[in-house]
Amino acid sequence: MAEFITEKQLDDKLTDIIWNAKKELIILSPYIILDEYCKKIFKQLKNNPELKIVIIFGKNERETSKSLNPENLELFKKFSHVTIIYCHNLHAKYFSNESEALLTSLNLLGKSMTGNIEYGICFQKEESKSEKLYEDSLNYTKELLSKNPCIYVKRPVFIETSKDKTKRYIESKVIYDVTELLYNNTFFEKKYHNEFETELVEAAEKPTRENYTHDRKYLGVLNSTKPNPTDKTIVIEAEVDKIIKVNKTIFPLIDKDLIRIHQYFQERYSGVKINSTNTYVFCKKLLPYADVMFRDGLEIRFNFQSKNLNQIIKVLENIKFEANHYKYKREMNSNNNGPSSYAFIPLEVTDIQKLIYDYVFMTNTILDKTKSII
Repeated sequence: MAEFITEKQLDDKLTDIIWNAKKELIILSPYIILDEYCKKIFKQLKNNPELKIVIIFGKNERETSKSLNPENLELFKKFSHVTIIYCHNLHAKYFSNESEALLTSLNLLGKSMTGNIEYGICFQKEESKSEKLYEDSLNYTKELLSKNPCIYVKRPVFIETSKDKTKRYIESKVIYDVTELLYNNTFFEKKYHNEFETELVEAAEKPTRENYTHDRKYLGVLNSTKPNPTDKTIVIEAEVDKIIKVNKTIFPLIDKDLIRIHQYFQERYSGVKINSTNTYVFCKKLLPYADVMFRDGLEIRFNFQSKNLNQIIKVLENIKFEANHYKYKREMNSNNNGPSSYAFIPLEVTDIQKLIYDYVFMTNTILDKTKSII
């Protein structure tokens, strides 16, 4: 049966849901800043690999730390089985475990829990088909978490015996972590909750020595100051691999890479398209004073009607992209009307995803650094 609660009763119910969780805990709150009492409640969950914890937070798209501060993020990362999800337009607040749930106005904020006027409705999981509030709210929440990107995923690892199929917990592994990219306002390749296994299971069988012979053979060649002349095949393979790594580059961009760049920029900006010959991505008026083209690099193509171009160019010349994965050389082109374009050309690029991260970070930085000039 649903119950209306407020004040201390509300605070007690929220922390009860966390404290009593044994199999599943869902925390959905736009803002999460824990006081010392809530930290103590959460810390008792750290060593339970059977408890699946999902934390969904949001708001503050360019200043994520205001929604979930780094200290609390690190606390949540210590859980054995946790998924952290970012939802940029989240406003709802919902807390549930395997037996009860709470819909409320209350964020998981220390000051809100003790100083604000807040209230909510709590309800239990019911066997009766007529009482579907728990089931309906949980189903909607799980649909929400499936549609928003994960930023951190940690899973328990179990060893399973082949005879009786019993499992034994051995450790937890971080299998996905883009929190640094999110907090630095850098795009990341989005992955979703249903793309990850619930747990990791390894066989308990003893490995054979033969499994490691090949690896040690290569290791011996790499560590030896005087390679064995009889191991010519290995040495040749190592040299070929070295040559490939040096010469590898993603330019010119293939269709698949253009599509990925197009996808990332289209999600945030309008006027983004791939040209008819599939050779570059064009972003019309991406900057207030210029179009942007991605082909051999990030090329800013100035609008001649824009004012203060000389000031803008001076800013572009002095921007330092310290978070970039690659180094860039800078090129400026001019014609009779003045500066026509300014380009950032990446050097020795081997990974399209890292290049996209750079492009997005650079675009956001350029927008931020030149907005006061326009």
